[in-house]
Amino acid sequence: MSAAEAHAASEGVRHLYVHVVADNTAAGALYARMGFEVEAEETESQARGLGRPRRKILHKALAGV
Repeated sequence: MSAAEAHAASEGVRHLYVHVVADNTAAGALYARMGFEVEAEETESQARGLGRPRRKILHKALAGV
């Protein structure tokens, strides 16, 4: 992941976002250890309307931002 982040930064990317299923605590913990923070979380009704599990949107600002 650090290599991907370095490459993204070298291409001018300033922010990374990932989506995880809200009840996937292992994935949330993994991304938190890598510096991602929860930016938003879908409501149950939003997820139901889209026909998918509820998600959290995680954000990480790359170095130099």
